[in-house]
Order: sequence, then C-alpha cells, then structure tokens
Amino acid sequence: MLRHNIASVRNAATIALACLLGGLLSLLVFNEGLTYDPAAWAVWAAELPHRTMGLGSGPAWKPLPVLVTAPFALVSWNFGGTAWLAIVRTSCLVTSVLLWRMASRTVDSENRPWSTEPAALAAGLVAASIPWLNPSWLQFALAGASEPVMLALLLSAVEAHLAGYRKLSVSIGVVAGLIRPEVWLALAAYGVWLLRKDGARVLPLLGVGAAVELGGWFGIPWLAGGDPMQSSHRSRVYVDRVVGLDEFLRRVVAELPWPAWTLIALGLVATVRLRNSLLRVLTAAGLGWLVVAIVMTEAGFSGIGRYAIPGLIILCVTAGAGVGFVVSMLPNWRRPALAVAIGLLALTFVAQWPALSGRVDRVEQIGRDGRDGLAAINLAGGATHLLKKCGPMGTNWVYTPVLSWRAHVSLGNIGHRDFAPAILLLRGTRPGKLQPIPPTGAVGSKLLAAKYPWQIRMYDGKSSCASR
Repeated sequence: MLRHNIASVRNAATIALACLLGGLLSLLVFNEGLTYDPAAWAVWAAELPHRTMGLGSGPAWKPLPVLVTAPFALVSWNFGGTAWLAIVRTSCLVTSVLLWRMASRTVDSENRPWSTEPAALAAGLVAASIPWLNPSWLQFALAGASEPVMLALLLSAVEAHLAGYRKLSVSIGVVAGLIRPEVWLALAAYGVWLLRKDGARVLPLLGVGAAVELGGWFGIPWLAGGDPMQSSHRSRVYVDRVVGLDEFLRRVVAELPWPAWTLIALGLVATVRLRNSLLRVLTAAGLGWLVVAIVMTEAGFSGIGRYAIPGLIILCVTAGAGVGFVVSMLPNWRRPALAVAIGLLALTFVAQWPALSGRVDRVEQIGRDGRDGLAAINLAGGATHLLKKCGPMGTNWVYTPVLSWRAHVSLGNIGHRDFAPAILLLRGTRPGKLQPIPPTGAVGSKLLAAKYPWQIRMYDGKSSCASR
C-alpha cells in the first residue's frame, strides 16, 4: 500500500512538472499579455496588499486568480500577470493529461489510466484532443482565462478520490470553488456523500471549506471594496449581453465542431452500455453544468457561450469513451479503427483551423493594442501625469483593464469612456477613422499624443478639465 502511494505521488509530480515546463516554454513562443478579465485580476492582485482594489469597475470578482497572483505581483506588477499566464498554460496541459487518464479508465478492462489497448488509446486521445478543437479553449490558454485552472483542479480532485485521498479531494475542490461558484453544487453533493461514508469526522473539513468559500467570495471584496456581492453585481451589469435561451443554446453548440458533438452523443450511448461508475459520474457532471448555465442565463446573467465550456470539457471524457467503446466492439479491427480515429481527428483539426487561428489573431491584436496604447500614454506624459491633470481617463470597455494593467493604475482610473469624458484614449481602425465618441457638452479637443492606432485627446467644455 505504501509503495502504491509513493508511486502515485511520484506519477502526479512527474505529470505536474512536465506540464509546468510546457507552460513555461509556451511563454517563449507566445506571450502577448492578458486580456480583459485576467488583466483586471492582475491589477487587483497588485492592489490587494494595500486593500485599495478598484472593484467598482471591471469584471466579476474571482478569489483564486487574485490570491494566487498577489505573491508574484509583490515582485513586480507585470510579473504577477506573467506568472498567472504560466499557471493557466500549465493547467491546460494538466487538463488534457487527466482527460486522457479518465477516458482510458472507462474502457480498459482493468481500469488502468495508461492502458496501451487500442480502445483505451483511442478513448484517451480523443478526450485529450477535443478541448483544443474549441476556439474559446485556445483563447483561454493564450490570454489567461480561469476555466483551465478550475478544470485542472476539478479533475485532480477526481484523481485524488480515485486514489483514496478523500480529504485531499475535498481540499482541491474547495480551491476550484474559488474560481466559479457553480462548483459549490459538486462540493455539496460530495460533502453529503462523505458524511454518509465517514460520518461526523469530516464535518471540520467541510466547515473549513465552507468558511474559505465565504471568505474568498464575500469577505475579501467587502473588506477591500466595500461590496460583498461584487461578483453578482458585476455579472449582471452587462445587460446588453443577456440573451434568450435559444440564442444561448446556439452559442453553446457553436463552441464545438459537429464531429465533436457526434462523439459526445456516441459517448452518451456508451455511458449506458459500459456501466462504468466514473463515466456515469463525469457524464452527469458535464450535463449538469450545462443545465446550471442554462438556468443562470434564464435568471438574467450574461448569455456567454464560454459559461458552458467547463461542462463541454468534462463531456470530452464521454466522447472519448464513446470512441473507445466502438473500437472495443471490433475485436479483429481494433488497430485499424484506432488509425481511422486518429485520421478523422486530424482532419477535424484541419477543418477547424480557420476558427482557431482567428482566436490567436484576436489575442495578438489586443496585445499589440495594449502595448501601443501604453506607448501613447507615455508620449502624453504618463498615466500619473494625466490622472493628476484631469482625473480618470476613458476608452473602449475592451481595453480598460488591459491599459490599467500595462499602465500600473487602478481600474477606476481608466474606465469606460462614458464615465471619464475629460481625456479619451481613442483607438482607430485605420488612420483618420477614430471612434465617434466626443463627450456630451464638449466644445473642443486637444490632441495630447498619438501612436497608431491610438490618439489621446483632452476635451473641453463640461469636462473636468474645462477649468485647467
């Protein structure tokens, strides 16, 4: 037993170190910086030690990205964001590895996570590859979204449970719950199961877990920003993104190509036929996440397709099990069937490449715009000078946290243009084509600096700079 435990720990450490190395190396290949949400978390992480976080603007509060990034931000403002990006890239690789292991288990006769049987290889390969067919998943990896970290933690919690480490499983699940509150449903269900299995002995652990969730989600934003419900309030502020159920479902379906959906449907059949408890639990978890996302959309939260992606990633195990089930049903054709599965998967990647490369281009564009915007700010005297001269600046909402992070200022200092009419950072699509956003009551403007595609203009009239 001790030897088995040592081997399990050694395997987990090897996988984690290999994925960490891959995540770090990826920064040398592609590091355009952070986009909207991750940039805001990096700003809050830098401000957290001072308890002066500008939580009144930007995205919804997420405890884990801020808490994890804060120690690195103590070294330097930019280092915190880079460290978080490395963590996200590492988590993407860990997620694929764990998807492979779990899909292999579902079709291997001996429940082995690294089986070399053709059916298990096909299941693992499909499960590990499907996330990378999702353009949003690739964008998450490149730009630093939190979903890969959450999924890596959730799947690690499942691995810990399978290895017999129930308390560790709960602890990892609690950490995952600091990224999205939907995880609380899984934690509650697992807590009830533990109470039935282990009795009152687990109550202290469950109590600490609940305290961590409450403190992270409500205590920190209350102490640092005065609003314990910041996450809920900010999630509902984008009323223009609230869509009907039919539109939300259309967006969810568009997240994966049709071959992936076909494999998920095949996996649902395999879930019934294989009678594998792990497969049934993961399939139920993936479908349950989709149901929760639908309920949230109906309740008035933003109908963004990415909210359903964790459920889709979990269902990759289901899809892999479906392929493995078919291969296992062909005793004399298992190796050719494995080759066919690999070929079809490669063709799907080729067909999906335009959508994937489009997301890469989007992240690159935001990175270039962020660097050029900071250069324009510096040409105008720097962010500190502009803030002292006229107060908060305004720009398009997409770039508010990006420029705040790059300029090392609080989110409220570079906000949406409607709330900061004195100095505007204008991004143009081509020379002479700028955003049509003169502030209400403005009678004139003065160009402070220009760095294509940006212009920085100070408006006169009713703005806060009118008398300066």
